[in-house]
Parts: sequence; C-alpha cells; structure tokens
Amino acid sequence: MRVERFELARREFIFNEMKNTDISHFSCENKKLATWDDLYWQFIDKFGHKYRYFFVDSLGQITINNYTSVHSFPINKRRLLMAYCLHVHSLNIVRSNKVGRVTLARKWLSFVEDIDDTSFEKITNFGKDRTHSTFNNLVQFFIWLKNYGLINSQLNWAPPEFKSKTGPEQAEAIKEKMPEEKVLLALGAIHYDVVPLDDSLWDLSSLSLRRDLMVCVMSVLGLASPNRIVAEQTIMECQSVKKVEQKYKGSLETVHYLNWKGSKGYKDFNNHILSQLAPSVERSLRYLKKVTEPGRILARFYCDPSLSLENLLLKSPQFVKKAESLKLNMKKPVNILTIGLVLGFYEDSEHCIIVEKGTPDSIYVKAKSFRLKEIKKLEPNDKLLLYIKYIHRILGVSMSTVNIESIFGKKVITVFEFQNRLISYIKSTHPSFPKLSNGSKNGTCDMRTALFSFLGHQLIKSNSGAGMVARASFYMPVSPSTIGVIYSNRLKNLQGKEPSIFIQHGFSAEFSLTPHQPRHFLNDSGEKQRLPRSILNMWSGRKDPRQIVSYVHKTGIERGSEISDVLFTDEENEHEIKKNIKVITIDAYNALYASVATETSVGICTQNKSVSPCTFFNDFETHCSLCSSSCHIAHDYESISLLEKDIKWQQLRLNEVKNSPKFSVSHAMNSWFKIHHRNTQILSNLVGILSDQKIRKGTVVRYLGNKNEFRITDLENETVEIHKLVVEDSSVALHKEIEIKSEDIDDYQDLLGMI
Repeated sequence: MRVERFELARREFIFNEMKNTDISHFSCENKKLATWDDLYWQFIDKFGHKYRYFFVDSLGQITINNYTSVHSFPINKRRLLMAYCLHVHSLNIVRSNKVGRVTLARKWLSFVEDIDDTSFEKITNFGKDRTHSTFNNLVQFFIWLKNYGLINSQLNWAPPEFKSKTGPEQAEAIKEKMPEEKVLLALGAIHYDVVPLDDSLWDLSSLSLRRDLMVCVMSVLGLASPNRIVAEQTIMECQSVKKVEQKYKGSLETVHYLNWKGSKGYKDFNNHILSQLAPSVERSLRYLKKVTEPGRILARFYCDPSLSLENLLLKSPQFVKKAESLKLNMKKPVNILTIGLVLGFYEDSEHCIIVEKGTPDSIYVKAKSFRLKEIKKLEPNDKLLLYIKYIHRILGVSMSTVNIESIFGKKVITVFEFQNRLISYIKSTHPSFPKLSNGSKNGTCDMRTALFSFLGHQLIKSNSGAGMVARASFYMPVSPSTIGVIYSNRLKNLQGKEPSIFIQHGFSAEFSLTPHQPRHFLNDSGEKQRLPRSILNMWSGRKDPRQIVSYVHKTGIERGSEISDVLFTDEENEHEIKKNIKVITIDAYNALYASVATETSVGICTQNKSVSPCTFFNDFETHCSLCSSSCHIAHDYESISLLEKDIKWQQLRLNEVKNSPKFSVSHAMNSWFKIHHRNTQILSNLVGILSDQKIRKGTVVRYLGNKNEFRITDLENETVEIHKLVVEDSSVALHKEIEIKSEDIDDYQDLLGMI
C-alpha cells in the first residue's frame, strides 16, 4: 500500500510539472521545441554552451550519436528524470555539475528496476566504485525525491565506506599529480623551437597553424605563476609583462606581474610572474599578440562594420603597412573580404576572388573557366560564386552545398549579403559575441581585447564537429572553451587522434602533461623554496637553451628521446674525487636519469639498452665513437690513448686506399674515402677537445652529428659550451688525391714515351 502511495505521488507530481512548467527554452532533435516525449533535451546558453540531457535506460556513456540505439525508460521513469532535470538546470551551479547530476540520476534509474525497491545495500553496491564527490551528486537526487514526498523518507542513503589511502598510497597519489621533470624540460625545448629568441625568425604569416604556439604560451604562463590554466589563462586580456620596483631586505627588487582574471569566486588581481621566467613570458606574449591581432581586428569589424579601416587596425604596424601597400583609403569602411585581404588570408590566391560573369573589372581565366576580380576593387553589389569548388578560396575551408546554403541562403550572392549573413551566422554560434566564455563561472572575455583571440584556421584542423559549420574558416572565432580543450588534448597522446606535441617534436609517446600539473609542480617547488635548476635553465632562455638540453632521437618502437645533456652533480666529496673520473660521470648521470648510463672503452653510453638496443655502427676500432649517445670525458687519458691509436690506424687505411691503382676510377673507393676521411677528422677534433688544457678535468664532451658540433658540459660550473666542427671538405680532399694520382700516371706515361 505504501509503494502505491509513492507511485501515485510521483504521477501527480509529474502531471503538475507538465502542466505548469515551461520547457520552451529546451530543444530536441532537429532543433525542434522540446516535449515531454523526447529522449533528450538540449539547452544552449548565451555563450553558446550546450547542455545535453539524455533520458534513456543505460548505465553507460550516452552521446548525441548513440542515444537513439538505447532503450527508452518507461514513461513514468523518463518523465520523473525530466522533472529532476528541470530542477537541476535551474540551480546556480556550473554546467558540468548540472549535466553530471542528471547523468548520475539516469544511471541510478537504470540500475534499479523499481524506484521504491531502493535499499541501503543497493545504494552501497551502486556507489562502491565511485568517488565520494560523485556519490554525493546521487544523494542530491534522493534529497529532491524526499523533499517532494516521492520516496520513502526513512531511506538510509549514507554513502558507502570509501577506503582511505595508506601512507604509501597517498604518496603515490600526490606523485601522480606532479609532472615528470623530463616532460617539463622537453616542453621547454619545444618552446625554444616554437618561440625563437630572435624575433626576426618569428613566423608572422596569417595562414599558419598556431596550435603549438598556443600550447607553448599557455605552458610558459602556467610555469611562471601557479594558476588554473584553462579557467584563467584562456580569458586573459591582451597585455605585456609589467614590472614595479620594491625594496626587499634593504635592496631594490624588480617584481613582474600580469593583470589576471580570477576564477572560483576570486576577484581580478595582479598576478606575480617568476622573475627568472619573465623574459620568456614577455617574448611569448609579444609573439602571440602579433599572431592573434587578426582576431581582435575582425571582432571589432563584426561589432561595427561601419568603422573606418583606420579604426579597425588601430595602428597595428604589420597591417597598416599592408593596407598602405594596397593603396586603401584608411578613412573609409571596407567590406569583410577586403579586411581578409589586409589580414593576409588571400596571399595564396593572388588577392583575387571568383565572381559572376558580367562583373565590372573582372578578368576571365580561360584555363579555369571562371572570372576573377581583385578583392580591393570589390563593390557591395558584386556577386560571389559560393560553389563547392570555389568556397575554399573564400573561407579557407571546404563546405557542402547544404552547409553553404544553410549559412548564405544561396550560392550566388552579393558581397554585401555575404558579409551580413556571415556575421549573423558567427553571432548565432557565439550568442554573446563579442563576449566569449571558457565554460567556468564568470569565465568570459571580450574578443576585441582578448589575448588568445584565435581564428578557426589557426587552431582547428577539421571543419566538422561540435555541430558548427565552417569552424575552421578564416573568419570564425575560436571560443576560450575550445582553446582549453585543444590545449589539454595537445599535451597527451590520444589513441586514434592527432599525436601529442611531444611526439610531433620527436619525444617519447609516454611524455604527457595535464593542465593542472604545472600548478601542482609550482606549489610543491614553492614549499621547497626553489625551482629545479634544470627547469629554470630550460625555460629562462639563458644564452642558448640548446646548450642546456638536447634531445637524442633514437630508433626502435618508440620514436622517443632522452634528455641527456644536463649532467649536474652535487658537490664531490674527497672519496669521490679519488674515484675514476669515468665512474664519477656515470654516477652523476645515473643519479639524474634512473641508472641507464654504462661504461664503454672510450667514455660512457647514455642509451638505455634494455629499452632501445644499440643500432649504431661505424668503421672505427672504437665502435662507440661519433654516436650521439656516447659521452667522452675530458682528460680521460686511457680513452684518449685508445682514440689516438685508432686515428693512426684509420690514417693508414686511408693511405692504403688512395695508393691503390684503382683509386682514381673506383666509385666505391671514392665514396668510402670521402666518408672515412671526414669521420677521421671528426675523431681528431674530438681528441683535441678531450686533451685541451683549458677544459676542466671531468667535463663531458658529446658529438652531435646532425648539428655538426660538440657539446662541452662542465659538471662543476654547470655550463655548456658549443664547439662547432671545423674539418677539411672531404670532396676537395678526394679531388686533390685523384689529381695527384693522375699526375703520377702522366709522368709515368711521359717516361714510357722517352724509351
């Protein structure tokens, strides 16, 4: 009888909800208005964020792509879940919590056949593999049922016993939150490649993909100051590093900071930047500001297309210069395609656009069977051809006829109509434009002044996905929430998707990072009162970061690498000084890199042979010489003696070959001579460096063949010098030897002629 009472109460409650509650703000399939018979509802907020609630019988993950293949709940269960959805959606909590609560209630209703058959044992069984915070979301569902008298109020829904972690388990959990130091070193090396110290090497093309630049700038900001990277950095204002001088302990110190938007209820504030990383942050921001300036200019245009070109560009040097070179009137407004021309979107299409037959000042291209007109000469009533085969030239992306017509209404359209329809579409996909959101509470920025004002073609590779047409075009803004997702995904290797930034730059597939790890790392380092020296060296741009860290590319299953140049040691005690110099260096390397260095006849090998067996081969007696994994020790006289003997033997071999009667005509002998002549010279260079009295005893010397240089690492002073390889051109040496050989033959022939 009690069961019937609660069932009747639920039916009456649902009836009243259906009668009195407005659900017109929700939509369902094909963007129709939601009804109480749907399997899912969708709500799009003013920032364009989608809230999707599914009302199907499944304990698994449900998406827009698979919900129709799942059984529907019985009608009363489904409508009860819909009523709870309306309650949760009205709460002042973040989107993920709203969707999460409804999802957990759905899974619970799938778990139990009868709502009234709920028991403490079933709740415990359901929650045993879930976290305490996740289980508390389910408790909110029970509280809601109880408050409306829809379930037995005597039900015990105390959470199941969650096993507390032991000391070692807690230590391991903390360790998992911390990034590996080698990963941060690798990211620092990538940052150096992507954001060169010399700004003349910066790629300022408006057509370039900027995913790696975005990741590097986000990362250096995250390492320069602990913050919630995705929630806070994605909405930063465009700015430069600021500094102020303050007295500290009697001396004048410079403090660096940036204006920062708070998150999780914190107000905006001036965020301190580590002084050691301030130059890298300043350089990164200067580069990023130049690259994202097109996004800010377009945002101003979308808000007011009547602005003059001068007011759109706001004295941006690179684009003002371009506008002047095109001889555009800076005092007048321009159309959207002319703005695109100024911003550099049409460098690959000779500044022309395809137009309809009969357009004034157009030129017929017979080979292509279409007419072109210079973009700067376009008039508002000139008609563009938005056919599938031409749309890529205009928007930078390919589109289907259906999608073209969904945005523009037709395939032949005036410049004026094209502009208005495109701006309308952009504002429909970003309802709060120019305000954009990262999905966190109060996490909004104005694209006209935002730092990360990226456009679709700069970050997005695929034009499909997220229910947005033309998302990878020249003109489509990228929301901060999408930037956060791309940043997070680029730092890890996702199966079946784009390789991580580490893999693309030659590091191991095992290298990964989460957006929160730099924050944990900085907080932990702060407690220890310092940042590791190797991290600061890598990220601070000290001289040339390539002197501090290098990647050693290896063969094998993993196309990964080890970072193997920073071999810093602690102070050596008297016992260590008496040890063999080679052993000291091995100990230093093993202390840093998990015991992978091994002794060789001429130094130490840094390759972990248990993971990557040796595949190096040379034509010397000392087989490790010239391998990038081989480190040689300055003033290791036993090894130097062996190398000198090897050089003498190789010189004898060279002499034997060049004295052969076949030398001048044998292609195989010539090829061998050139290769071996050069390698023998390199070996001589190496011995010269190892014997140099100016170099401290115990210094590590390593040859990098791909860079034609030696890395000289002083362990005591913690410095690295680069010694460029200087050798005679082996092709020239070969030519000289052949000439000498030819002269000998000519002399012999002359002698024969005199007989």
